[in-house]
Amino acid sequence: MNSRDEFHTRALQLADGIDSRLITTEAVLIEIGNVLAKLPWRELAVSALNDLRDDGSVEILSVGPDLFSLAPTRWRRSLLAGVLTPRTHGSGFN
Repeated sequence: MNSRDEFHTRALQLADGIDSRLITTEAVLIEIGNVLAKLPWRELAVSALNDLRDDGSVEILSVGPDLFSLAPTRWRRSLLAGVLTPRTHGSGFN
């Protein structure tokens, strides 16, 4: 997103090498938008989120009751596998 970032060129090279689809949810994109909503990132965030939405290789899943109801099952599986760990402060998972 930041072309002046020291890792920008490498990130573009890696992105070009990925042939698979990106799958995300509306909730993830909302959180990204919330984090980047402040200046100086706001305009860049809007552009990046619009690009993701318009990109045919990106699948954005709606967070409806069906998807949301799967979350606790996935969290339990991830915890059992040691993938997610409960946060020591606040709520949610790391």
